[in-house]
Amino acid sequence: MNEREISYKFIFEVMAAISIVFSIIWSIEVQKFQTQTQKNQDEWKKKVETLHTLEARDRSHLATINKKIKAINDNDSLLKFILSDTALNNEIRQQLIIFENISIGSNIGVYNNEVIKKFMGNSFIKFNKKIQPYILYTRQKNNNPNLYIEYDNCVKTLSEN
Repeated sequence: MNEREISYKFIFEVMAAISIVFSIIWSIEVQKFQTQTQKNQDEWKKKVETLHTLEARDRSHLATINKKIKAINDNDSLLKFILSDTALNNEIRQQLIIFENISIGSNIGVYNNEVIKKFMGNSFIKFNKKIQPYILYTRQKNNNPNLYIEYDNCVKTLSEN
């Protein structure tokens, strides 16, 4: 092999190496873009799913409960009133189950907290604060300190953000 052929061979080898490096960098960047796009799509799907879930819930329980307990500000009076009205007691339990389920989804990352807060944050948080005496009573009565804990934790998270 002469010197000229060696030079051409060297140039082609360098070009091949540069091409390989460029291909690797390009593949990495494309993969980063695809990963970010997938994350964005997943986050969008989570927001849409959260919105569908919140839209599908029955709001009549909460409205009925709030009408009945709105004027009661004393914790003891509130608890006595709830316990004396079986229908109200049942509606509150149903509402707490709905909020507990939403909270579980939120706390494990299935639902989007931003959507929950914007869609129903005030009523979600206010109801939790108003009904705390009943929640504490129910935990004690059932000897279960974790009853509705997901709801409490979700409200805490939403309140902090």
